[in-house]
Amino acid sequence: MKNRSKCSCHDNREGTVLFLVVMVILSLSTVSLVSYGLLVTDVSINRNQVNTSRALYHADAGIKYVKRVVESELEQGHTLSDILSNLEVHAPDGLAFDSVNEFKTVIPERLFEVQVVGRSEKANTMVEASLRRRNAFQAGIFGHYLTDVYPHAGVRAYDTRVHPEPWQSQVPGGASIGSNVTIDMHPSALVDGSFILGADSSGDLATCDGCGNGETMLVGNIDPDPLGLNGGPLAAEMQAANLANNNHSVQHIHHRRLQLRPHQEETLTSGDYYLDSLELKSGSKLNVDSSEGPVRVFVKNSMKVWPNSTVNHGGLPGDFQVISPVQSEIKILPNSNYNGMIYAPNADVRVMPNGDYFGLIWAYEAEVKPSGAAYIDIALLEQFLLNELVLQHWREFRAN
Repeated sequence: MKNRSKCSCHDNREGTVLFLVVMVILSLSTVSLVSYGLLVTDVSINRNQVNTSRALYHADAGIKYVKRVVESELEQGHTLSDILSNLEVHAPDGLAFDSVNEFKTVIPERLFEVQVVGRSEKANTMVEASLRRRNAFQAGIFGHYLTDVYPHAGVRAYDTRVHPEPWQSQVPGGASIGSNVTIDMHPSALVDGSFILGADSSGDLATCDGCGNGETMLVGNIDPDPLGLNGGPLAAEMQAANLANNNHSVQHIHHRRLQLRPHQEETLTSGDYYLDSLELKSGSKLNVDSSEGPVRVFVKNSMKVWPNSTVNHGGLPGDFQVISPVQSEIKILPNSNYNGMIYAPNADVRVMPNGDYFGLIWAYEAEVKPSGAAYIDIALLEQFLLNELVLQHWREFRAN
């Protein structure tokens, strides 16, 4: 009987299956490893993005924190230059940014730049910002309730830093008038510039009648008393002037009344004056000697400038400042020439027909009567600054 040899086909099939199983396992392992790697990479990228965003948040929050610190120092009466030269800001609890002790002054007492580096784990982001002190005055002629420009009256702008004479330092389009309630432009009236529309205490926007195609700026409620004459810091300065002033140095001041008769002349030197009333009769002349600083006149009750009078003729408007809490009229009568600032947030200030006014008016109602001319001094607009900072410029730099 012949022996039969056993067939190895079954063993071959088992080997093939085992090989296929191993290959599948290896393939799945490879896919899993690749997927895991991709997942780890994605998680890492997402984590970096989150940290970068957090770093940006901390840097931006650092800018805002620096802003609050500087504003607080300004409120305490320090100058901006002194603050920036001595300031070092550290991150408070909850924020992560590098200490800040370097500031670049762009315009002294007005504008500076600062850089803040925010951090989150290994990510860091730098934000550069320019911060500017806000101007106290947002318009050259402002009447909280009404600003009124009559027929053939004109409002223009010039800059005494260029030249003290308006016709040699005009700023085309630089004039501005504003109100929280109403601006009224009569036919043939001219404002070479913009209309600043505020809002009343309830949030209703001011109206602008007859403004035509002029540039209109909506700014929200404008503080009718930005210098604080009604119970604020300027009220304290007025009270101080009541107790100590330069009245004794002026011949025509009697019992706190300055009255110049027709064609009389008087000169006020640098310093503060406190008057119950100020009245300049026809043809009189009030001069200003500002060699040692501006002249400030606090007027408690009444003020009137009669026709053909001149005030601070040829001088800079910023050198003669009338500050008054009166709630009555202040009139600059026809053919008068007035160089100065009138800050009377409760009064009706009226530049009468054919009068020339150079400077700035801040009032409850402000009127430029027919054929009157008002020239706004841009330098005076920028002379008074608040202790509030506004963001002028913002830029982000990412390191990683």
